[in-house]
Amino acid sequence: MRLRVELDNPHGATVPINHQEYLTAAVYGLLAKGDGDYARWLHDEGYAGEDGKRFKLFTFSGLRAARRTIAGDTLRLPPGPIEWLVASPIEPFLRNLATGLLSDGVLRVAAATFPIREIRT
Repeated sequence: MRLRVELDNPHGATVPINHQEYLTAAVYGLLAKGDGDYARWLHDEGYAGEDGKRFKLFTFSGLRAARRTIAGDTLRLPPGPIEWLVASPIEPFLRNLATGLLSDGVLRVAAATFPIREIRT
């Protein structure tokens, strides 16, 4: 299952071009707002595979915006909507993430803060 998060970006923003670690931190922070114990467990342990390896079982896109540009190590996002996709086969993960997103009302990525416009499954 997948969440499609539409963010507002009324004034434009810049984020590091390699902003995945910021999004990972945001995911765990938002999960903690939905269920702190689950967020800690997922971060520290995760789901065990048959061979004993541990997996987090989620993935996400980068921030997607029309007419974005790259300047050095910075991604410039012009004013307008931004899309962020998060996917997982684990329903509690998506439920807790959505709860955190709705609770916070914003997504913080590095120094940028984006108000949440809409969340869809």
